[in-house]
Amino acid sequence: MRCGKRIAGILLAIAAAVSLAVSAYGAEGQYTITIINPAGDHVYEAYQLFSGRLSPDDGELSGVLWGEGISLEGQAALGEAAARAGELKTQSDAAAFARRAAPYLSAPTGISQAAADGRYVITRLPGGYYLIQDQKNSLTEKTDVYTLYILEVAGDVTTEPKSHIPTAGLEVVDGGGGKPYGESMTGGTICFRLTGTVSAQYEEYAVYLMSFHCTLGEALRLQAITSVTVDGQAVPVGAFRLIEEGAGTGRIKIECDDLKQLSAVKGNSVIEVLCTAGLENTAAVGNPGNPCSMYMEFSNNPYDEFETGQTALSEARVFTYGLEILKLDGSSGVGLEDVAFELRNQAGQYVLLDERNCVCGWEDGAEGGEPLKTGAGGRLRISGLTPGTYTLAETGPPAGYQPIPDTVLEIAASYRENGSASGGPEAERLTVKVGAEEPQVCDPDTGIAEITVVNNKGAVLPGTGGMGTAVFHIAGGILLLCGALLLAVRIRMDLWEKRGF
Repeated sequence: MRCGKRIAGILLAIAAAVSLAVSAYGAEGQYTITIINPAGDHVYEAYQLFSGRLSPDDGELSGVLWGEGISLEGQAALGEAAARAGELKTQSDAAAFARRAAPYLSAPTGISQAAADGRYVITRLPGGYYLIQDQKNSLTEKTDVYTLYILEVAGDVTTEPKSHIPTAGLEVVDGGGGKPYGESMTGGTICFRLTGTVSAQYEEYAVYLMSFHCTLGEALRLQAITSVTVDGQAVPVGAFRLIEEGAGTGRIKIECDDLKQLSAVKGNSVIEVLCTAGLENTAAVGNPGNPCSMYMEFSNNPYDEFETGQTALSEARVFTYGLEILKLDGSSGVGLEDVAFELRNQAGQYVLLDERNCVCGWEDGAEGGEPLKTGAGGRLRISGLTPGTYTLAETGPPAGYQPIPDTVLEIAASYRENGSASGGPEAERLTVKVGAEEPQVCDPDTGIAEITVVNNKGAVLPGTGGMGTAVFHIAGGILLLCGALLLAVRIRMDLWEKRGF
């Protein structure tokens, strides 16, 4: 029987629009199907579902029978070939039939040759109705996705299935904005944003997995998932689970094993997961920062729920800095040890340090913290600070030295997003400004803002209410001496007079 042009009109790629060109060589000829796909790692198989005679004039398929690509079991289960062909009136009908027929596929009628310039060619195909699919387990590039079933009449056909490869990103969130870098004090909390897109062919999947695989630097500890959104709409945080992949490895998985459980998700949806992490006192100061990398695992085969792909690696880094104070004698340049300081942030809180001299918090009152004292060579280093404005106060000047006023410090840093050897962000510039002075350029690799504080010895000053007593003591001594000399001279003169001189 003849099935007419209606079959040719519905034999399109199921996931997307197909560009179709048919030019039959002859009713009994052999034909070529060309699949255009820029990704170079596919192997396509063509299975003949229906056989028949292809008209060279109008592309009609007549005398429809089961093709060699359907097993005998499938032919028995699916019924009469002509009846099944007659039911294919829309793309939805064709898609449903492809899924019904897929379990009964036998040997492929043709397999694509290696791609050249994104063109996969299957040759020497007899006229018929073909299901074209990726060969099972053929993708070598995990970043790729399997193509949806393509249904075509051969004829010579060129088809271009439109596939969509999901993407993912990782950012540090600060004040609502996101960048691939951020800053934190030690003991502080960082917010990471993980973003993933859903396949445009999402509706073709019965199950859809999305999993973010994170690897954190040794000083970062992931704490909790704080929010999950789908296209900006909040969904329950419990939709994703936080799973540690090996104790002490820094590998964390944040996973939803089936997005189909979330009614808000559709094709091309954007999923955002916010989570917090802490920065410990083992943090690297300055470059290269404290890294966190992530790739997203996702379902990539609508016909096999266990097959997954993954995105390219995305990286973010958290930076922290240090302050080194060098306390010197103004005359000799010798370092002054055991000089006490306080450091306050812009809110007026006092820094608290741990045993490694790393910031572990801020206290409203000075009594909560240990005194900060210079050590050998007059040096005091504080690690784990973020760029910002601080006040340094000397609370215990050395004996015999004049006290100095409080000093306002401004630490600033700037970054290159792709400056590091790995292509990730790096600190490009670090400066410290002391009072009204010009900013001093520091080394962003060490991450230490260095300042010098000079103390000068003071003169002996008078007591309160007078000019001091030293001058009177000296004058009194001179007067006493003069009086004694005068007395001695007078006594001698008296003796001379008595002797008749």
